[in-house]
Amino acid sequence: MTHVPKTTVPKKDFSQNVWVSVLCGGSGERLWPISTPEKPKPFQRLFDERPLLEQTLQRLSKYNPAQTLIVGHQNHVPELALCAGKFGIAPQNVLAEPASRNTAASIALAACIAAQRDSDAVMIVSPSDHCIRRIRAHHDDLEVALSAAQDEALVLLGAQPHKADENFGYILRNAAGGSVQSVDVFHEKPAPELAQALIDDGALWNTGIFVFKAATMVATFRRNQPEIMRAVERSIDTAHYDGRALYLGKAFAAALSLPFDTAIVEGHETCCALEITSDWDDLGSWSALLKNRLAETGQAIFGPVEEIETTDSLLYSQGSKIYAKGVEGLAIIATDECVYVSPIEQADGARSFLEASKNGLVVQDESQARVDRARDWLTGSAFPLWVSAGVDERFGGFSNALGLTGQSLSLTKTLSTQARQVIAFSVGALNNWHEDAGRIAGHGIACLDAWQTKDGAWPSERTENLDVLGATTRLYDLAQVLRACTAYRGLDAAVADDLAKRIIRMIGAMSNDIGFNSTAEASSGVASADAHMHLIDAASGWHKATNDPLARGLAEGGWAAFFHYFYDERNWRVSELPDHKDRAGPWSPGHHFEWLRLWAAEDERLPAVEDFSIAQQLWASATAFGQTETRGLSALMVDGRGPGSNETRAWVQSEHLRAAIALGRPHTEIFAIFDSLFHWHLSPSVAGLWHDRLETKGGTLRGSSVSASIFHHIVLALEDYINWAQKDRKTETLTVSVQA
Repeated sequence: MTHVPKTTVPKKDFSQNVWVSVLCGGSGERLWPISTPEKPKPFQRLFDERPLLEQTLQRLSKYNPAQTLIVGHQNHVPELALCAGKFGIAPQNVLAEPASRNTAASIALAACIAAQRDSDAVMIVSPSDHCIRRIRAHHDDLEVALSAAQDEALVLLGAQPHKADENFGYILRNAAGGSVQSVDVFHEKPAPELAQALIDDGALWNTGIFVFKAATMVATFRRNQPEIMRAVERSIDTAHYDGRALYLGKAFAAALSLPFDTAIVEGHETCCALEITSDWDDLGSWSALLKNRLAETGQAIFGPVEEIETTDSLLYSQGSKIYAKGVEGLAIIATDECVYVSPIEQADGARSFLEASKNGLVVQDESQARVDRARDWLTGSAFPLWVSAGVDERFGGFSNALGLTGQSLSLTKTLSTQARQVIAFSVGALNNWHEDAGRIAGHGIACLDAWQTKDGAWPSERTENLDVLGATTRLYDLAQVLRACTAYRGLDAAVADDLAKRIIRMIGAMSNDIGFNSTAEASSGVASADAHMHLIDAASGWHKATNDPLARGLAEGGWAAFFHYFYDERNWRVSELPDHKDRAGPWSPGHHFEWLRLWAAEDERLPAVEDFSIAQQLWASATAFGQTETRGLSALMVDGRGPGSNETRAWVQSEHLRAAIALGRPHTEIFAIFDSLFHWHLSPSVAGLWHDRLETKGGTLRGSSVSASIFHHIVLALEDYINWAQKDRKTETLTVSVQA
């Protein structure tokens, strides 16, 4: 490497041009089983209430958040976006890579983005998963490095090594000391013998923190690694933004997978290094973590742990409680899935288990584990409860709700709930989730068949013993009955066809110039967005099952109303009422999820349904503005640009899961939504029920009953998940077979 002349850099106020890039990647192998590919080290809370990524952003928060970039894999966008929001980092500064291509491509990406936005940008590149104490000293080190970078140098921050470790790069400078010095030799991950020789000569460990001018680094990549830079630039040109992150185009995957150290640093002509004065640790192994914790607190215990007479051991649990007595020199790591035990000096060999798990030998596939959990809840809890307590064998139909302990309640019966229960039990029967589900679905369809009055009305409500409470016929209710016919058709097509024909005729009579009336009365106004949405769902489903042209016409009318009355293309929002389209009225994230699922499911595009990107827009608005801060769940309603309701509902989380599957969202995101549904709504409740209404800012359960109409939302969401997971498993199996 060419020596960098010693110069005294004049003090200059370049603070306005400082950019920060936080690299948030990793394979999740070094701290397995806590760290996994789905949730690697940056997202872990290692002996701290905050994830390592959040700690890193806090350390660097003195710099302008508008000029802070976070680079990570698109599968981790939910976590990245959440952390970014906490520090005022704009969503477009979250750079989501479609594939992991190592640090060279990630740094090239960050440098290119910064140089495009600020031609004078000076960039700090920092890993997201290290531990740095003495923050003021760290800031002082960065200021020295920023000054040195003004001379077009690539500045490396190095730390004093404490052993010959082949996991680090080694920096040998032309002079020792705390000032910035030229680099004579840089060796990336040498063998232990060479590493020790370099240490004896005064080499530093490379911390992975770099400082440079962004435009200069872009030029360096174009000169030394043109293939990487071409792939990065093409991916930027084809990127898209969904309200939470900037997703790079697929061209990014064509970049060579190289570490920045070997791609750029080893051959850089003006490379210099600074020995840091802060207290740094990369926390790259269990033994390093033990040493770090013993030095800081004198013990290495995290999570539900009780110990007696334990020495020099790491006890870490994110799952079952650990009881340890007389333990010396052990690492005991517990998660919900497994327990890992090893002598501390051998604990870093966990990768062998991880490699085995990749071949299906040790750790149960996460997707299949959730399939089992869904089936257990459906077959072991939910259907048995609703069969025994939710069916009205005396008067017909179904109970509209159950008590919080699962008892039947004597309540008014609504047409929409009766139809939705037919859907739930039909799905249960077709999936063999309960031996009596088919009979009960027939019991429900018989109730629907007899619901119409002699004068042709379909009343919204009846008493418990099915006396009419009012003759109003609502579009919303008829749509639910048509959905029930589609679901039941797999059990008895003749009965379903006869009932559906009557419903389709009634709905057709309610059409107007654009869309449909709210009720069958001539004086009623245009129906709500919710009613039109369910009509499209019902009509599209029936058309797909029967190829009925009348049903297709109803769906086309529903989509026409969507564009004319409800969809606000400027704000990516669906208003609930026709007169709210052009003003900031309340809207529902849950309904957005339902609308986009219908959009994504259109096999043959209807005339009005041409642009799939609208589904992405609805997803972006629902997830960007509808997530509650406390739990990360979707709010029931949004007022303006944030949650405007004080509650979340189980049906909204169910539709969130269905929408994520329909859009083909990343596995980790689908897993997280599935887990939230169980964690907050299903698991804490009486077996087979759910916590329906939850306060957004606390744990208070709202209401005194569980609405039966929500059951079908959960059933359909879990069915979608099971089908998706099984299809995904078949695809993976086929891929492995072809590769083999």
